[in-house]
Amino acid sequence: MAAIYSQCRTWWRILRILFVLLATVAQCREFVEDIVFNGRQDLNSTPPAVKVGTPPPRPFDKSPEEETYQNAIDKGCSHLNMIRTGLASPSIFFDRNSLFDNGWVDRQDQNELGDAPPSAGGTPGVELERDVAEVYRQLQISDTTDDNLMFRWAQRRQRGPGSTQVAYGQAGTSDYFPRNTPYGMTGAYYENQMNPVGGMLLSMFNFGPEYTLHMRGTSGPQPPMKRLSDVLWFQWVDACRVFGVHVNNIRYFYQHQVSDQLTEVIMDFVIDMPDQEVRAWPGVDYYMDDPGVNGDIGKALLGSPNGHAVAFFLAQHAALIGRRLTVEKVRWWGDLTKGYDQHMLFYIVEVPEADDALTPTPS
Repeated sequence: MAAIYSQCRTWWRILRILFVLLATVAQCREFVEDIVFNGRQDLNSTPPAVKVGTPPPRPFDKSPEEETYQNAIDKGCSHLNMIRTGLASPSIFFDRNSLFDNGWVDRQDQNELGDAPPSAGGTPGVELERDVAEVYRQLQISDTTDDNLMFRWAQRRQRGPGSTQVAYGQAGTSDYFPRNTPYGMTGAYYENQMNPVGGMLLSMFNFGPEYTLHMRGTSGPQPPMKRLSDVLWFQWVDACRVFGVHVNNIRYFYQHQVSDQLTEVIMDFVIDMPDQEVRAWPGVDYYMDDPGVNGDIGKALLGSPNGHAVAFFLAQHAALIGRRLTVEKVRWWGDLTKGYDQHMLFYIVEVPEADDALTPTPS
């Protein structure tokens, strides 16, 4: 009997040892799988507790389109601050001769390039496009050829003489260009129509140096004067001089047939939002100071590439304009069934006293 009891104890010990070995193997397997599949590196650390039903945060939840839209809102807020505070750095171009010095010449018509400095009086007698004329009538602005001037300027010279400016910008800053800064012909083209009596700046066909060089598949140094807002300023000044109107009589900035790709991305994102659509004239008004979604849309349109020219035109020429102006709202209309048939009209008003310290932020 004793022998049988001793054998039973031996087998029981063997079974216990096997059980321990099997448990150890199972734990090792689980540990290895945790390292291989879950990437745990710190052997002494424990995973953080996760509340049941709460998914872990994802760093890339926003689509590229939404990122573009949000960035445009931020830029729009920055533009409004720049315009309303009057603290923006003034344009470095104050001499009209700097146009020719930067290679800008008069383009007599759509097919002929001139080689003379940009004309000081624009081209009279140019008929407005039918849809533009209708908008003018709705705004009670004259649509007759006698009251509207066309300006067609192209950047096609390497350099031109005549500027009284020794240099552009302040030495030691990124916008400093000595008078002998080399640059080539870019083929940039700015065509706009002005109605100073009605306070209308109509942006028609504007292709900056960066765009034209890209389309040609070339690269090279660009002229210091390349922004639309700088060239457009001299077109506006020339038109106001012809009609004897002060340059501060700015009421509208009309972006006709928006075609910038980044602006279209912003517009497409807005169209996909609830309760948003593109409508025929008079379209939809988006007020900059609206605290809701419509205010964000207005700021995004101001922060779009098409809105940059409006903001810098007003902010960098505030001293010459003589009064502080701002963008009250933007009107957006069009027809999505047609190509390049979306338009924006920025309404320009004087800054109210209450806005002196206004710092708009995204809602």
